Amino acid sequence: MTHPVLNPTHDPERRSFISRANQPGTDFPVQNLPLGVFRASAQERPRIGVAIGDRVLDLSSALETGVLAVPERLAVACFGPTLNPLMAEPVERQHLLRAALSDALVEGSRLGQDRMVQERVLRAQTEVQMLLPATVGDYTDFYAS
Repeated sequence: MTHPVLNPTHDPERRSFISRANQPGTDFPVQNLPLGVFRASAQERPRIGVAIGDRVLDLSSALETGVLAVPERLAVACFGPTLNPLMAEPVERQHLLRAALSDALVEGSRLGQDRMVQERVLRAQTEVQMLLPATVGDYTDFYAS
């Protein structure tokens, strides 16, 4: 028995134009788009990215090139150096971002057909340094036995 897919971004039939994202056992298929913060060098500012296959999609570059389209307030949060502004967005806007990312990364997408833009917005995971993704404030740690 097949079950209906409530959220098309989780559809198991979706495939990415990034071949490594389609391999069995991959950690980052198009159905799993984890956000993180990275930089390519110590001189570069931290950037928000999403893992896909063996790559990282740079959200700010994707927005600048027009392959990722989201409402302005959400776009502003994507340019930050941490995930805090994105995490503060209402869940509906977070879902819009996920849908836009998934649509940009599937086979047949504009990004999938434009090698020059791919070179600008996609980086190899092995070539970036992942950073602490959020600023943690007001943390209390205690131990109770």
